[in-house]
Amino acid sequence: MGLSGRISPAWTAMAGYAYQDARITNTLSATAKDGAKLAGVPAHTFSLWNRWDISRRWGAGLGLIH
Repeated sequence: MGLSGRISPAWTAMAGYAYQDARITNTLSATAKDGAKLAGVPAHTFSLWNRWDISRRWGAGLGLIH
């Protein structure tokens, strides 16, 4: 899910959210069984990005992902 908009003529902001339920769907081995959650995959991800137009040709952006 995402949302973006122009806050002022020079400032644009974008925000996003993602949900993942990463699970093994077939048993692969004794340690990787059907239904187990995958390690290292976040369930929730949030992001926020900003862009500031300095001139018609140049802009700067900054963002974060959590």
